[in-house]
Amino acid sequence: MISQQNKYKVILDNLLEVSNNDSAIFTKVNDKDYFDILSLVRPEDFERICRLETFEVSLYEMGLSKVVTKLKETSNIEDFIRVLKEWTNIKEDEIGQIRHNYLKMRDKVIGNLEVKIQKSLLKWKVLNDKTINILDETNIWPLHLGFLFVSLRKEDKAIYAPLFFKEAHIQFKNGRPYLSSNGDIKINEKLLFFLSNQGFDLYLDDQVKEFEINTLLRNLQTHWNGLYNIPLNIVENFKKFRPDEIQNPSLSFFPGAVLGIFQPGGGFSRTRMKEIIQNGEIDEIIDVEFNKNIYKNKIDRSIFNPNLALFKITESNLSQDRAILSSLNQNTVIWGPPGTGKSQTIVNLIANILVYGKTAIVASQKRAALEVIYQRLNKLNPFALFISNSKEMKKSSFYEPIQNYLEMIENFDSYNQIKHCSTITAQELNFIAKASEYLSDPTSQLVLKAYYYISVHKKDFDFDKEMGFIVDLPKDVFYPQVPFKQGETAKELLKNHDLTFLPFVRKYFELRRLGQEIDSHLTGFTGTLHDLMQFMREIGYDKEQTNNPFDRINELMKLEENISYANTISDEEAIKNVVLERIFKTIANFNEEERMLYREFAQSIRIVNYEPYRFIKKYSAIIKKIFPIIIATPNTDLSGWTKNEFDYAILDESSQIFIENGLPILYLAKRKILAGDTQQMKPNNWFGTRQSDDSIFGQVDSLLDYALSLGVFPILLDKNYRSNHAALMTFSSKHFYNSTLDAIDSATSWSTNPIEVIQVEDGAWENQKNVAEAKKAIEIAIENLDKYEKIIILGFNGKQSDYITWLIFRNHPELEEAIKKRRLLIRNIENIQGDEADLVIATLAYDKNTKIQYSYVARPGGKNALNVAISRAKEKMIVLKTINSSDIPLTPNMQEDLKIFKKWLDFLELSIEGRRVLLKDSFKQPEEIDEILSEKEKWFKLKVYSYLRDLTRQIPNCEIFRDYIVGSMTIDIVITVNKIPYKSFIFDTYNYASKPINYAKMRDKIRFLVSKKYDIEVITPISWIKLQNEILKFFNPGAIRNFYNSSIEGATSTYLLNKEPQIIEETSNEVDTWVGVSQEKLHDATQTVQINESEIQNFKEVNDFSKTVEINVAQKSEQVKQTNTEEYFKTVKVWMENTSESNLNEAIKPSSDSKQIDDVLEQKHHLEKSETTTNLDDHDDFIKKMKQDLDEVNF
Repeated sequence: MISQQNKYKVILDNLLEVSNNDSAIFTKVNDKDYFDILSLVRPEDFERICRLETFEVSLYEMGLSKVVTKLKETSNIEDFIRVLKEWTNIKEDEIGQIRHNYLKMRDKVIGNLEVKIQKSLLKWKVLNDKTINILDETNIWPLHLGFLFVSLRKEDKAIYAPLFFKEAHIQFKNGRPYLSSNGDIKINEKLLFFLSNQGFDLYLDDQVKEFEINTLLRNLQTHWNGLYNIPLNIVENFKKFRPDEIQNPSLSFFPGAVLGIFQPGGGFSRTRMKEIIQNGEIDEIIDVEFNKNIYKNKIDRSIFNPNLALFKITESNLSQDRAILSSLNQNTVIWGPPGTGKSQTIVNLIANILVYGKTAIVASQKRAALEVIYQRLNKLNPFALFISNSKEMKKSSFYEPIQNYLEMIENFDSYNQIKHCSTITAQELNFIAKASEYLSDPTSQLVLKAYYYISVHKKDFDFDKEMGFIVDLPKDVFYPQVPFKQGETAKELLKNHDLTFLPFVRKYFELRRLGQEIDSHLTGFTGTLHDLMQFMREIGYDKEQTNNPFDRINELMKLEENISYANTISDEEAIKNVVLERIFKTIANFNEEERMLYREFAQSIRIVNYEPYRFIKKYSAIIKKIFPIIIATPNTDLSGWTKNEFDYAILDESSQIFIENGLPILYLAKRKILAGDTQQMKPNNWFGTRQSDDSIFGQVDSLLDYALSLGVFPILLDKNYRSNHAALMTFSSKHFYNSTLDAIDSATSWSTNPIEVIQVEDGAWENQKNVAEAKKAIEIAIENLDKYEKIIILGFNGKQSDYITWLIFRNHPELEEAIKKRRLLIRNIENIQGDEADLVIATLAYDKNTKIQYSYVARPGGKNALNVAISRAKEKMIVLKTINSSDIPLTPNMQEDLKIFKKWLDFLELSIEGRRVLLKDSFKQPEEIDEILSEKEKWFKLKVYSYLRDLTRQIPNCEIFRDYIVGSMTIDIVITVNKIPYKSFIFDTYNYASKPINYAKMRDKIRFLVSKKYDIEVITPISWIKLQNEILKFFNPGAIRNFYNSSIEGATSTYLLNKEPQIIEETSNEVDTWVGVSQEKLHDATQTVQINESEIQNFKEVNDFSKTVEINVAQKSEQVKQTNTEEYFKTVKVWMENTSESNLNEAIKPSSDSKQIDDVLEQKHHLEKSETTTNLDDHDDFIKKMKQDLDEVNF
């Protein structure tokens, strides 16, 4: 036992810590956060507080108000002085000043008193705001009225603190502050725990909570008579002591009461943790495997198992699905960087726990995190009992949802089958297996081109039923080269075979019958049979072959019809009914004792006769059976539950939970899930200090770090949904997440400068605040109050944010109103975790004279706080700063946290363009595509791009981009209207390598882009068969006009990021690559027609108007690299339109050798049938004209 205590000594020390900084252990008054109650209210009001369970008393400076009124009513100097002597503690020298200059001093005295009244109101607003902020941070209501003070000296520890508290609230009515309370009396659990460990057992039970103060004191005097001296009346001033003045070795009790910020709770976690240590169970709480492959294999076996049911009530991505499946099967850390959807993942995890009939305890130190989870459970939240320490957790708000839940259970009469979701379907797995690397098939390109041709010229063609007819057509027939005309096919066939007038030849009848069959099968066809059958010849399929390329593509077409990239979610109503039926059956099967307890339980719910904490303790046995989910904080009294009683424990924001506070929660469950982020803030002890040593428990504060140190399996959530601009996550991604975080711009957020930096030239760091920056922050908040739904003003230290709060409550009622409505939050760098806003206004406050090495951002953990601070904005962050990076000299021993802060200043001081360039390097780049595979799919991508490019040229204010960067991702093709993304296209070319993970990653990217409001169309080699005929529907003139009118004027940051490289790429690569003619092909063609270089450089053409134009091909080639591709095409078009046959023949001057001429003609025929000609043939009008002109030349 001794060795166990030594091993866990630091945990025990922190459990028993009684720092004099903790007001629940040693109380002092400072007239800011702690007030002697008798200095605030009249003695008779203090007596009312002691006499009544529920009270409300005024905190308004009534006395001063009366003095001001009486002073204003005086008409001479003597009356004025008399009132001052009667109502204030005025000094003789001050009276002398009044007599010396009465009129001036009269106004000054009255003015000073009015200012004091106004400041009094201001201090209550500030205290109330601080109370709410602490509640948000800790999920504990901190404002209390403490009374019956206990003093004790135990070795080096001095105790002087209230034994009891009443929860207190500050309310404002008609501009005046009131102190109220309607709650039970609380025991100072922290003090009681310490006294118990020192051998002082006071044996206080829960009944003391039901009394008013006077009744409690009388009962204590009776029960402790002869043991302790309890004051008969506490209506006295608070007695002030210093720690060194406390010397009594036994307990002493004192009167008085203090209103202030206290944290008296935590008794349950302390007691349970102590039991765990004493029983030697601490190392058994989190079990880990040595072989981490066991964890990975569990996920790999389930993630792509179509038979595994996964239920989702909110959309999820691949990393979140992996986290859910891992959590259901093993201890897991869900590593969630800012905005990556930890709450959504937890909600989906809870949905699965409910469906599978399991139970869970969900806990977090942050109230906001728990409320988000509870609200997002939506129709499933009745199954979760939310136990909060919030001031709102009163009888009405606690009982109402339970009453509704009971009504739902007792009237249940239906059941629906649930449709489950899986991470992948059987159809998808089948498609992956059969479509993988399809473009690597040597015949795929030819078959696809044939299908594209057929689809363009016969839009209603049924490939499955009718393709067989075309495949069976004889290949040795000379098919018509003229466009197909219904009823004319036989005639054209006979003509091509010189059989028109030879009806007695057998071939005549064969061709005539063939023509009639073609007419009957190809009704509506608009192409040429010659071109169609040329495709068939080039495919070269023989019926004797075992692998029919047409059967394969037809099968893929059918399979692809069942493929959807959309996210699917389960029916919440169906899940609710499944869980309801299970609970209904459980209650129906209660034994007699359980039925009696349930009856009493239901009565208590309907008559609301117990305070929430007493209700939970009394009926924990029933609660366990009908509430599968308990939502609470680590400080909640869960003594009704024992070891491993829950199936799952889920701790959100676990990086902010101390080990000794979190382990008692994990102890209650079989499987442990911790959600959090090691790069965000560590736990914060608001009310005291902590002990440390060289042990694991002495060096690791947070529960998350402790779990990771044990080797619990982590899964990274890799997509940021919060920020609508990737630029907002640039610095965090690069310096905290090794560029592995996906963050992309939202298609509907239009800004050129998501991070705005304002250098405050007249700013100065004085008294730990910067007045100029504070005023500028308020000015910006006022300007933007109506532009953004929610704003945070963030001070980089507490004094700065306190000063801003003070200024707002004093001078800016519009911002004060916004704070009340939670549209404006004032935060400092220590308490902003868990908050987010559309606009964040950050004021650094520091200047070059600040001792920055002692600031919060420079000390250990400061970089985590910085990461949190700079990742809160959804739309925009405005940074106000006086300090420059150059004001912080680099030193050899500089702390890493300060280095990161300096790097952030460097980042802020970049130009807008510089930060935009850095954006590319701050996120992971797309994986390299195999070059051979890339070549095999290039023709298809170029074909689609060419079609879209030519289409968008006809649309005003429309531009097309390839590989459009939107942060950590690129979109294959984006078409912008008014410089805003209008339509986006993603290629799926089946590069799966028969691995579901490759398909899932591609699908995950599509879903993420859709979640960011991109209008995505996925184009596959198969889908293009039909889509090429439907593409115009995306470019309806009315829709484009509406989009243009609704979009902002001016380029977005994303547009500017893509525009410059687009121009460069177009001029250097587009002609050679996108048009499909490589430099090598041009060289080969030049050699074939034997045009020597000097002739190419110097030949001249004469147009039909006798205008001589000198064409220098080398110059044109160089021009291509310097001009936009569109301009190049215009040049070519002009050239071809103005070139006559004779001039071209004259220019080329071919050899007279007939063999060479035949070779040239053969090469011309080859080029006509080449990939390039086919690609350009369909969609580019002026290229068609070029081809037509070439056809007219005897090349």
